[in-house]
Amino acid sequence: MTIRYLFLTLFILIISAIDAKTFRIPNYLLLPCFLLLLAFDIWNSTNFRAFFSLITSAFIWFFIFFLIYRFRGGIGYGDVKYAAFLGYALGLEKSCAAFLFTALAAITVYTIGIGVFGWSKSAKLPFAPFLGFGVLLLELTGGI
Repeated sequence: MTIRYLFLTLFILIISAIDAKTFRIPNYLLLPCFLLLLAFDIWNSTNFRAFFSLITSAFIWFFIFFLIYRFRGGIGYGDVKYAAFLGYALGLEKSCAAFLFTALAAITVYTIGIGVFGWSKSAKLPFAPFLGFGVLLLELTGGI
């Protein structure tokens, strides 16, 4: 595991804990971590095509999550920015797998919460821990 993914894992744990407690993803953590990862990639990258792919992935996931935020609801704007960050960190192919794990975990917890614990259908859940879980599950299964 490289230093890049150790940093990513630590950041995911911190953001997940903050979002679980406050239902907010603070910009004062998200922006510096993105810039630090970007600088790390620029410093260590010799392949422009791979770097461009990461940037493209960030824009794609930002757009997808923004559309969900804008037209469907259920997530906050912090989740949109966090998804873009994770899209950049993982690249398009790996982020697709991580976000699939994210969706499955969130749907499972929500369904169990409604069925077993009697939550209302309008129950709010912080989404960053699910995003983090998807990425960490991808790491544990060897996808990264």
